[in-house]
Amino acid sequence: MAPLDEWHIEPTQVLVNERAMTVLVGFRGIGERHRVRIDMSGFHFLRLDADGERVVEAWGFVEDQDALDKFFGAEPA
Repeated sequence: MAPLDEWHIEPTQVLVNERAMTVLVGFRGIGERHRVRIDMSGFHFLRLDADGERVVEAWGFVEDQDALDKFFGAEPA
């Protein structure tokens, strides 16, 4: 994973019921050392335990997985 100078995740909407939660997010990152930037949207889906108190499973999705992979795998310029 490329070193990051900044990494911001901003929740924009949260949807919850007794057993699950979906959090829509915007995120952006800067890796100045490698001159890479990213700015996109995505969401996290979290499955909760029977009591609705703990996360037992989590999945993350982004609008452009290839761009995110490239961002984290950036080689020095």
